[in-house]
Amino acid sequence: APLEEAEIGDWDMVVCADCIYERRGIRPLLLTLLSLIPPPKRGTSSRARVIIANYERSAVDNFLQEAREFFDVVGIPCPEPLCRIDCQEGAFVSAVRLLEMRRKSSTVTRGG
Repeated sequence: APLEEAEIGDWDMVVCADCIYERRGIRPLLLTLLSLIPPPKRGTSSRARVIIANYERSAVDNFLQEAREFFDVVGIPCPEPLCRIDCQEGAFVSAVRLLEMRRKSSTVTRGG
């Protein structure tokens, strides 16, 4: 659903958890984030940020490659016990990746 005009660009922080599954979801996610997080004013750095917590999947690296065109991306250090999920004894353990993204000032959103 389209965002209401009042919601566009009004956010200081957007938190996304387990939101990157497949490559086909990367562009819609990026377009949504670009509409929620405004670029900083010329000569300033962005106060608004996106925090992403996602399981390690191959699509995460594809997402980061595309996101770096519009955002400065840094990994958030995470203590080992907080970054591993083990649902039941003997179950597969998967790492969770934490990222912080801030909008670059010189980017222009292409096509929709």
